[in-house]
Amino acid sequence: MGGLSAAHELIERGFDVEIYERRDVPGGKARSFYHTPPGKDWKIGLPAEHGFRFFPGFYRHLPDTMSRIAAFEPGKTVLDHLVETTELALARYGKEPLPLPTRWPSSIAELVREIERLLQADLPNLDRAEIAYYAERIWQILTSCHARRDDEYERTAWWDFIGAEQRSKAYGAYLGNLSRTLVAADPRRVSTRTNGNVFVQMLLDFGRRGVQVDRVLDGPTNEVWIHPWVQQLVQRGCRYYLNTKVTALELADGRIARVTVTPLADPPMFGGPREAVRVLECGRYGVTRSEPLGHTAAFAVEADYYVSALPVEAMAVLVGEDVADDDPAAGRASAVAEADPSLGRLNELAKSTAWMNGLLFYLAEDVKIAHGHAIYVEPSWALTSISQRQFWEPGHPLERYADGKIGGILSIDISNWRDLGRDSDEGERPAYFCTPREIVDFTWQSVVKCVPQLVGAEPLYSVLDPAIGGLLGWLREQENAQTNPAGSELGGTAEDLYSEKVRNLEPLLVNEVNTQSLRPDAYTRIPNLFLASDYVRTYTDLATMEAANEAARRAVNALLDAAGSRSPKCRLWKLREPWVLALYRWLDKRRYDKGLPWRNPSPWLWRLGRPLERALRRLWPA
Repeated sequence: MGGLSAAHELIERGFDVEIYERRDVPGGKARSFYHTPPGKDWKIGLPAEHGFRFFPGFYRHLPDTMSRIAAFEPGKTVLDHLVETTELALARYGKEPLPLPTRWPSSIAELVREIERLLQADLPNLDRAEIAYYAERIWQILTSCHARRDDEYERTAWWDFIGAEQRSKAYGAYLGNLSRTLVAADPRRVSTRTNGNVFVQMLLDFGRRGVQVDRVLDGPTNEVWIHPWVQQLVQRGCRYYLNTKVTALELADGRIARVTVTPLADPPMFGGPREAVRVLECGRYGVTRSEPLGHTAAFAVEADYYVSALPVEAMAVLVGEDVADDDPAAGRASAVAEADPSLGRLNELAKSTAWMNGLLFYLAEDVKIAHGHAIYVEPSWALTSISQRQFWEPGHPLERYADGKIGGILSIDISNWRDLGRDSDEGERPAYFCTPREIVDFTWQSVVKCVPQLVGAEPLYSVLDPAIGGLLGWLREQENAQTNPAGSELGGTAEDLYSEKVRNLEPLLVNEVNTQSLRPDAYTRIPNLFLASDYVRTYTDLATMEAANEAARRAVNALLDAAGSRSPKCRLWKLREPWVLALYRWLDKRRYDKGLPWRNPSPWLWRLGRPLERALRRLWPA
């Protein structure tokens, strides 16, 4: 995402750009792809993805970029492929999913309908005092100054901030674990600063008329967004390469002199080309015209400026490890880290990653759990799902994929891989210690327990993100059980590769407690090296597509300064803060400067509203 975003902004400003993509399809973690099981001869495979996309209303950088990408449909941009959801469902064992609105009612009649629906629903057994306590914590975030958030709340885990350990299991399940299902963040480890800021943004979106808390794409991600984007970049002169890996940075006179790029020949994980190629044309379903890279061994690339959009775990290795003495790149990586100590800290930051990967079930008949996402409250693997058909049709009918018999697609994200919840079943294991087959089976069983419509049904097919399932399925399908593929990043012996323990080639950065200081800026002390990835310090502050896009804009702005360019800077947006609470944040800043803790300012509006509250309690007693 960061690489495409940076290329987009630079090409608009007249720069010549080359992109080197590690995978066999474009898009990074935002990609979708087509999976064809062995023995099937389908024109278009099963539409699958690393994990489903969602676009909260507070995103501003990414929608701005999407509005400048021409869609394949004449007269449209890819932003036109975003559609709104109206519900968020809480799915629970043995009960009908509980639908909650994701937008403020547009009329009094709609508000009345939502209230009536909630009154008739089987609501969770949450204590009123616990709900009030949670609401006060949200109020505390809203009325805290930024200095307190950056200091105290950065050092406090969200779980501790909301007091989940001292409260009921229902409190922890429904309120404490929301961060896990939304951003793969373990509430016991994610900082209150990051989690609180993002949660408040989504809450504020709900309270603003005309703003959608949640939007999704109306078709497979690469079809409606990434492939049109690549085609536009290529048409404007971008040289885009697939199956290429940057393996070394060379420093000379304090600048990056060249980078080493290694062509890869892994079996294609996502159905793209097997060899390193330059993309010449990209159509709706993928690359339609390409040419061989022209290199079969590592080669040097020289440029005036370099923008790294590598994920943090890959960049940490690139800049933080010495290489063998007989390697021509010996000593270069560590020299880069010495030139900018913030890059040397990436190795520590890379430890703050978690897994959030997709699993898709393809059904004979569609099951619409909600008009939006569903959060599975009780299963301990932190599952979230969305039923795709309702948003994809009529523009992308499922009959065009696979064997034409797909009636519905249930796209699921698994966000908790390493531990179990307090209510886990006896004998249940963390997903990390399961085989891919066990992951698929247990996830399906958990979903069926929470969605009565699925009882007795069996999926026609399932696809686990190849970043997880590829270790067993992808390599075994290639019948390469003796040696690793050439240039493979997996490492180890064949026996290690086919062990029952899963690995993840594409983890997700999580903003854990006390990690903000480890995150670098988009510019570095190396004057021609810039960073455009989701681990960069941004206003967005969360490892998302929005953060990667913002990081790319910051990298481009810094590059423009370094180049002495007069081209206009990329626009940046701060997170919105309620202006009506500015006085409270100012008062808290005064207390913070004096070393005093936050104190509930007892808003005057609450005091004026107390007589009305007492009257309502008399009319509708609890």
